Amino acid sequence: VGTVQVLIPLAGVVDIEALRAKLQKDLSKVEAEVQSLSQRLSNANFVDKAPADVVQGARDALAEAEKQAELLKERLVRL
Repeated sequence: VGTVQVLIPLAGVVDIEALRAKLQKDLSKVEAEVQSLSQRLSNANFVDKAPADVVQGARDALAEAEKQAELLKERLVRL
């Protein structure tokens, strides 16, 4: 199943500043998650000693968080 992205002009309908603040807050959380996962994966002890599925889970979570951060940045730019 693919994804569809719909763009709707929000001026006059939504409080743009409130939306911008929420997106910025969400971005801060996701960037903190990216930093945490990056630190964990750069720790040789974690990578060497953790079960392979745990390490792969952290890698997958990092990739997803990085993707989410990019989407949030794009949305902020569009506002």
